[in-house]
Amino acid sequence: IPIYWGGPVNENKILILHSQEYKNETTKKFKDLSISSDHKILFEIADEKGPQKSLVIMGISSWGPGQLEGEIEREGWVLSEINTDLIFDMDNAKKWLNAINSSFIRL
Repeated sequence: IPIYWGGPVNENKILILHSQEYKNETTKKFKDLSISSDHKILFEIADEKGPQKSLVIMGISSWGPGQLEGEIEREGWVLSEINTDLIFDMDNAKKWLNAINSSFIRL
């Protein structure tokens, strides 16, 4: 199972971004995506009993006072619709470019 780095904060925190057909006690849903945060799902993914599509993420990113505003000011953020094909199915080397190309608002 590939493990992605989510950021330098709370590096032992596990988050699993996944498709919506799977649910456990920690699952939160948002539109076409779900996120779960327990170790049980890792074993279920390994046993092919977990979600059909998933990304395992270790660590999170967070911002200090004024940092996010500065990134927005430097146009470091873009908005786009959620595209599960882009998130789960595309070659990782192409994700960033395809995400930028499908964005509709640059912040």
